[in-house]
Amino acid sequence: MNEAEKFDENVKKSINSTERYYREQIFSSGCSSIVPIYRLNSYSSSVEALIQQLNGSPYIQKDIDFSKRVIEALLDVDLYKYQDSHFFFHGDIPTGMESFIELECVRVNSISDIVKSETWDDQPDWCNFEKDIPSLISRYPVLENLDLNSISKQIFSMISSVNLPEAAKLHLAVYTQSEEWKDKFIQNQCALYFMMEIANQLNLSEKEKTDLAVLGIIKDVGYTRLSEQISNFEVMHPLVTHQLFNELDKEKDTSNLFCPDFLSSIVVHHEFIDGSGPLARMRHPLVMQQIENGIPKVAQISGISDLYFGFLSDYSPTLAFSITCGFVLGQGNVKPRYREDVIKVFSSIFGEGDFRSMDIPSDEANQLLEKILGLLNDKSIRDKASLMIKSKSDTWYERITLAMNIVRNIAFHQPRQLCDRSLVDVLNLPMEFGLRY
Repeated sequence: MNEAEKFDENVKKSINSTERYYREQIFSSGCSSIVPIYRLNSYSSSVEALIQQLNGSPYIQKDIDFSKRVIEALLDVDLYKYQDSHFFFHGDIPTGMESFIELECVRVNSISDIVKSETWDDQPDWCNFEKDIPSLISRYPVLENLDLNSISKQIFSMISSVNLPEAAKLHLAVYTQSEEWKDKFIQNQCALYFMMEIANQLNLSEKEKTDLAVLGIIKDVGYTRLSEQISNFEVMHPLVTHQLFNELDKEKDTSNLFCPDFLSSIVVHHEFIDGSGPLARMRHPLVMQQIENGIPKVAQISGISDLYFGFLSDYSPTLAFSITCGFVLGQGNVKPRYREDVIKVFSSIFGEGDFRSMDIPSDEANQLLEKILGLLNDKSIRDKASLMIKSKSDTWYERITLAMNIVRNIAFHQPRQLCDRSLVDVLNLPMEFGLRY
């Protein structure tokens, strides 16, 4: 089994173990967070024993924060009601209880029949863009550069025009309602504004923009089916998301949405056109084939936006922008990591390319510059590079981008000149973008 096959086997294990975890969370507590649902052991040998169990006080777990539809899908059991208690058997109905179940109990067709909620048919969280604008700006002030109200309406219109399959909605519900992934979802929502702004400036077609909007919503759903016990689980999430949506009910009309072209955007949304992305470095055949065919433009737009918002977790907005540009720009013998038009439009959001006036904190930038050049083993080479950068660059933006390209060129031609650390360590590169460069 080669490395790619091992990686795919880990993807399957990850999905299966997470599905099993969700079920165990519900089964072990005998309930959901919405309504008590008692799990009855199949070894209960009599009706009296069953009633005694129902009259007991099983522990009610309170932290299962999924929607009714999600719980219903994960339970996947026959549900019954006896008086005020709801229950299911962990196994087949015991012999001798069939008559009691048929005559004394009510078969429940759906959890939604038990629990009436005013929010049941409300707009899902992943469509409520406009209500979150003030909090998003507060978290990421750089969003003030965009017309968020207009972009919100555009995204909502496009998302609303897509008839997502029920299975896709279930995956999204877990992703958007789980506290564990709340911050990730908010970050993705902010990145989606940037993605759509880039798409508008590139004059993409309505079909491409719709694909981009849906991609921005669903691309990281794979995180909810990953286990930290599996190595490199963050790197695997595009493959997990791809597999989840690739296995949707083929009888439903999903051909316009989950077609091969769109699914390829999911699996390569953290890859680079020069083949230096995380899955490409592992020579995964699905990814290599897509890189050879050309990474879709919507995936590149998603990638550069995600990269920038990932850096915002550790750096000021202007320095994060400089790092992003330095990481993806081509210089010397090193090719750009995204299409030049995508990089150019991304850059234009920050002042139409006038980077000399960018307010980058000097202390923060100088520390980062030293760390980048610190990747070079030979002190004399570090000194020469530092002198050249200072003589050729008047701004911190130019110094940071030039330093990163110097390191990339040396890594390309003379990899032994670099120390054991990597740009991942120095830049605090989001793990989803790779293992080690």
